Amino acid sequence: MNYSKRIFDILLCVVAYFLLIGPVLVVAITVRLTSQGPLIFWSRRVGRDNKNFLMAKFRTMHFDTPNVATNGNPPKSCNSMALDLQ
Repeated sequence: MNYSKRIFDILLCVVAYFLLIGPVLVVAITVRLTSQGPLIFWSRRVGRDNKNFLMAKFRTMHFDTPNVATNGNPPKSCNSMALDLQ
């Protein structure tokens, strides 16, 4: 078995970890200081063979504000948007 690819992958991950830890900490501290709510958003995704898994992401939207994107108006369907254009 060829172990050189495995060793390369591990070394690359270690280097990337140390290069990215600083920016990740800056983003985490900024999100925590500028808004309320959880720091990490857990998103349920469907992967290979339809297996569910959780993916952790930094929360980039405001917490507990469902009407921000729609300005308080109910979302439009594609059909109603097409009618508005006519």
